[in-house]
Amino acid sequence: MASHMLHRASHAKGKVRNSSIELLRVIAMLLIVTQHSVVHSICNPSTAPLSVPMLFATMLGADTTGSIGVLLFFGISAWFLCNDGNPSVRSALKRIWLVEREMLFYAWGILLLRIILGHTPPNASLVVYSLFPGITGLWWYMTAYIIFLAFYPFLTVGLRRMGSSLHGGLCMIIMAIWGIYSIVPVDVLQFKARNFMLFIFLYVLISYYRWYMKLFSIRTSAIAFFAGVALFTLPILLLQVFGWVSHINALRLHSAAFAGAAKLPAILIAFGMMNIGVQKHFQSVVVNKVASTTLGIYLIHEDPFVKSILWVHHSNAESFINDPWRDGLMVIGCILAVYVVCFGIDWLRQALFSFTVDRHKGAWFDKLWNKISASQNMRRFSALVDDKMIQ
Repeated sequence: MASHMLHRASHAKGKVRNSSIELLRVIAMLLIVTQHSVVHSICNPSTAPLSVPMLFATMLGADTTGSIGVLLFFGISAWFLCNDGNPSVRSALKRIWLVEREMLFYAWGILLLRIILGHTPPNASLVVYSLFPGITGLWWYMTAYIIFLAFYPFLTVGLRRMGSSLHGGLCMIIMAIWGIYSIVPVDVLQFKARNFMLFIFLYVLISYYRWYMKLFSIRTSAIAFFAGVALFTLPILLLQVFGWVSHINALRLHSAAFAGAAKLPAILIAFGMMNIGVQKHFQSVVVNKVASTTLGIYLIHEDPFVKSILWVHHSNAESFINDPWRDGLMVIGCILAVYVVCFGIDWLRQALFSFTVDRHKGAWFDKLWNKISASQNMRRFSALVDDKMIQ
């Protein structure tokens, strides 16, 4: 989601964004909102009677659905970051600074709104989380991305110096870990997908692909996409049907055990989509504008206060299962409404930022960096790091 920061910077310098890539981010965020509408509701699709709506809701609520969006957002960021010819600590910290501003805007703004409305006053723990969203993990993706950015310049230089042979060997180790993790329905190898290590693993693979390999064809990308869809849907269908027929509820409850961000189906689907996106080119002002708000859409609808109101009190996926033709349309309408309303809110935030903090984008960071860099110890450290970076 933070990839939008990179694209905005490019746009500011006069570069035209590829709407094919921007469209991927729009679709990815729609998948994330859709999955959240199921997993954050009080409904458990796997316990409902076997039906087509129940199977559909189970697939939408499976981790793979939202994970495709996560992999796409980070994949787009990594695609451009690894092509930076001069990664530096300063540029990485400045990226963190810019992302943090948007996080603080929504975390503090929603907390203030919650206090003003007096709706379920926040406890002390949530106040702390909202005041320091980056380090407390109020939004897991953003915290993981910030930690990745802190490692990014050192990781890039290290991978460059490895050369293609060692880098390729590292990729094989990562794929072996993911291969084992993908076929086992429980967490193994002490690997948890939702942390910054997922992004580091992805960056190692994506950077090797961009630096040393010829892009796969559109046909190969399409095959990867449909193979991922098949590997995602078939286990759910088979386990649900077999569990229903044999009256083994445990199979139905764990039918999505092979779904996840670091599982093979999600990786294949996201890779196929991204590989097509980077090779196709078209321009659309509307697509680019909607895509520029996707981070805001994520931050708003995934805030603890907002998501409880959206998916528990006003929209519940259970209605889709019980009456797909009437209530189901209401759930779908709610998902689209959330997307549109959050787009409008972030569009207003962008307008506010444009004549306030973005008038001289990153100026406060530059002043702070220059002041800290003026100290003798910091000058020695900066000189040492910069020297090692360029060797």
